[in-house]
Amino acid sequence: MSTQPTRTGQSATKASGGITVDDVTMEYPTPSGPLTALQAISFDIPSGVLASVVGASGCGKSTLLKIIAGLLTPTRGTVTVGGATITRPVPEHIAVVFQEDALLPWYRIQDNVALGLAARRVPKAKRREAVAAALEKVGLSKFERAYPHELSGGMRQRAALARALVLEPQVLLLDEPFASLDEQTRNLMGQELRTLHSRIGGTMVMVTHSLTEAVLLSDRVVALSARPGRLRQELVIDLPDERSVDLIDTQQFGDFRHTLWQNLQEDWLTQDAPADG
Repeated sequence: MSTQPTRTGQSATKASGGITVDDVTMEYPTPSGPLTALQAISFDIPSGVLASVVGASGCGKSTLLKIIAGLLTPTRGTVTVGGATITRPVPEHIAVVFQEDALLPWYRIQDNVALGLAARRVPKAKRREAVAAALEKVGLSKFERAYPHELSGGMRQRAALARALVLEPQVLLLDEPFASLDEQTRNLMGQELRTLHSRIGGTMVMVTHSLTEAVLLSDRVVALSARPGRLRQELVIDLPDERSVDLIDTQQFGDFRHTLWQNLQEDWLTQDAPADG
């Protein structure tokens, strides 16, 4: 297996952010033998789609996200993005936003957002322009000179999102980005993410424990079984492009959520994991 995408693969990645997960298995060594976290998972996420990955605690959702990001190498199987096999981090194409914002407290927001560009040695003038555009996208233009401790949790998470967006990735991966926020802020951030996706495009994949959040925000949901994580269901969410929390009370929304719950309830009840939060 190549240690990096081929030149052809790199060009394809720039042209398309479609993701193919092909027969991915992930095993971890333990004193008592291999522990299988993911088992023979295969699915496709078309370019430009906002998708969610759901499943009971410990089913391998975050592991799968790290494999797509190139942060982990699967024991078997492959992941391709735009036709390029992912075997290492490719930050110029794939960005990750984690649950914790991980902002540097001694840097102003504009400097935190610029970190990736600085690492690429982007000239300062172009860096300032790109950072200003990214902060405008997430509604933080007025807070560019603030320090992280001066912002709310939701605003800090917006800054973390801007730090990823400024790199203009084809694929944005989000690992429970709103889990630490209160319900109201979480709903607002979710709607903003959906609006942002419709405005800037690209492919987004979000890990979440919440079936409501998955249905409300996503075009497609990938559901994993309890460990070892196997593909339980792929569900296309046929709801209007513009979403609001009012949709939660509709019959159509309830049907989608019920379909997911029917497939996952045994796993959740067995593991005592919350179905929605």
